[in-house]
Amino acid sequence: IDDFAPRLSFFFASHNNLFEEIAKFRAARRLWAKIMKERFNSKNPRSMWMRMHV
Repeated sequence: IDDFAPRLSFFFASHNNLFEEIAKFRAARRLWAKIMKERFNSKNPRSMWMRMHV
């Protein structure tokens, strides 16, 4: 997982409600980091980063 996960990126849609969108992005980042660490036992901290484009 640590070989390819640091190169993954995600695309999100954004709407007009700024605070709702911020909450969505923060939740996605936290979920990604938790899944990478707990389920896939990632050792590389960069694998837990979520690169996103909006």
